Amino acid sequence: MNFEIIWKHESKKMLNTKPLINNEQIILLYGDEIKGLQIEDGNQIWSEIYQDLPIYQATGGQVASFFNIIYFILPNNNIAAIDLNFGEIHNSKFDDITIISSINNTKDKIHIYDNYLVYIDEGKYLYTLDIFNDNFILFKKNINLYSSSFLFNNSIIIKEGNHLQAINLSNGNTYWLISDKKISKKSKIVNVRSYKKNIEVFLSNGDVLTINNKELTNIMNLDIGKIDNIFFEKQNIIIYAKNKKTLIF
Repeated sequence: MNFEIIWKHESKKMLNTKPLINNEQIILLYGDEIKGLQIEDGNQIWSEIYQDLPIYQATGGQVASFFNIIYFILPNNNIAAIDLNFGEIHNSKFDDITIISSINNTKDKIHIYDNYLVYIDEGKYLYTLDIFNDNFILFKKNINLYSSSFLFNNSIIIKEGNHLQAINLSNGNTYWLISDKKISKKSKIVNVRSYKKNIEVFLSNGDVLTINNKELTNIMNLDIGKIDNIFFEKQNIIIYAKNKKTLIF
């Protein structure tokens, strides 16, 4: 309430992702380690170290949560799950994924929708695990290569040049495929939202693509230059632009 430091946690390792708060814990991902801290005092509750290949990147770690279970990939290409109630490794079929070793796994993605855990390996192979049954409904499904993508509800929306495609994460089939020369080739997908009866795809060049009934119905530019990130808060759009400005629509 008075903006004084309550506690401090220090490490010589580089923090690779923004902290995740789950189950009254703060989850931290480093290059080869994941740990949980108490929110009240910052004391470490548990820690798991996964030593493997040398780490060549400062980013690449990702985490997704399902109730008290968190699934993650570390920048050194190790994947695992932790039960936060016990601070112990949670074993499941997720462990059966043999990811492609790479010095850069920034195209790897973890996503949870309903009871499905989705893993994208190297931006090419799709795995979908039914968490309740602990069985894969898709295992190493080959999808089209792309320059950018975004996991949205039960789909992955991918972009390559001026082509957009939405793929169903449950069966690997295509929801819709759009090709239009008006779509900026070099821009990347920054975020996606459902608005009224439309799907809106926000690109890094400021374009907003409106999709209705599997068709591209409108392209509007926000006229703010290039975009770093976008968040949605109720009806508002919060944008962090490349020029260091923060804008709210």
